[in-house]
Formats: sequence, structure tokens, C-alpha cells
Amino acid sequence: WVKSFLEYSHKIGSNFLLCQGPGGNTSFKVDNKIFIKKSGFHLKDSKNKNIFEEVDLKKIQNHYKTTKSKKYSNSLSIETPLHVLLNSNYVFHYHSLASVLLSLIFDKEYLNKFLVKNELIPISYMRPGLKLANEIVKMNQDFQRGYYFLYNHGVVLEGNNLTKIYKDILRIEKIFGKLIDYQLLKKPLKKYLKAI
Repeated sequence: WVKSFLEYSHKIGSNFLLCQGPGGNTSFKVDNKIFIKKSGFHLKDSKNKNIFEEVDLKKIQNHYKTTKSKKYSNSLSIETPLHVLLNSNYVFHYHSLASVLLSLIFDKEYLNKFLVKNELIPISYMRPGLKLANEIVKMNQDFQRGYYFLYNHGVVLEGNNLTKIYKDILRIEKIFGKLIDYQLLKKPLKKYLKAI
């Protein structure tokens, strides 16, 4: 399963529509350890570089539950609390361009209904870190779902089945694509570029 985890992390990181530069992160938990992508590294390098850091799960959980410190370690992303506080074995967070576009162009009330209908929990924008992680944990208790739409930020999926998570990432992006006419978005850009 480690090989599959690295493969799926690589695939997500290699897709510009899902991850840009070092953005996005994945993690897995096993034997009271959490392996999480280190800050500044690219998910697309999952298979050929050592981009994941091993951390004692209980220690880091206790850190975020008992302190208000934003970071456990400077080598870890500010989004680490999200991975630590969610209970599932696998957490995939990616910066879907489609999700950002939807956040910008659709009425929030309408979009929230659409998201809930498609089993995504809408999370209003807040800066990445402990506050966001706690909000997601709280919302999950209310909705009992493991998929989250972060306004102007991306998408988070958690679960215990790697293949299902990856397939659902593709399914969710396909659903988003039904609301966005990418060809229409390209037309003004082409017209502008020709004018330069």
C-alpha cells in the first residue's frame, strides 16, 4: 500500500489542475506514526525523493490538542494539523483550480447546496493552520463525511481506502468540470494574448 500511496501522491502532484508547485500535501498513519509531506517539497516527487517526514502520532496530536502553537516543526507544512487531527489513515489535500474558480464565480448559497448534494462538506475560507483543522473536524462531526471543499483553497479527502480516495478525486473534479466551461474561459485569454 505504501507504493500505491506514493503513486497516487505523484499522480496528484503531477497534475497542474490539482497541484501547483509545492502546494498540496498527503499523509498516512501507521503503527502510531504519521508520515506527512515536508514543507516546500513537491508531491510529484513522491516516488523518487524522500519528501515525507515520520512523526510520532501521539506526540503531535497532543501538541495540537493542548497548545495553540501553529507549528510542531519548521520542516512541516502549516497545514499539518489537518492531517494530524483527522482520524483516517489517509488524508489527501490538493489545490484544485476548479474549486477555486467555483468559489469565485458561484453564489455561496447555491454552491453549498450543490456541494452537500455531491457529498462534499463546504468550509468557509480561513487561513491554513490549527483553526482550519479544528473547523474541519467539527464539521465532520456534524455531517459524518470525509470530503471537504475549502473555499478559495482546495479540497481535502480522508479515508482508509487509497484506491477509493484517488477515484473520488477524479470523480469530484469531473463534477466540478460540469459547472465550468474551460473553453469559454480560454477565449478572452487568447484574444488578450493576440493583442500583445
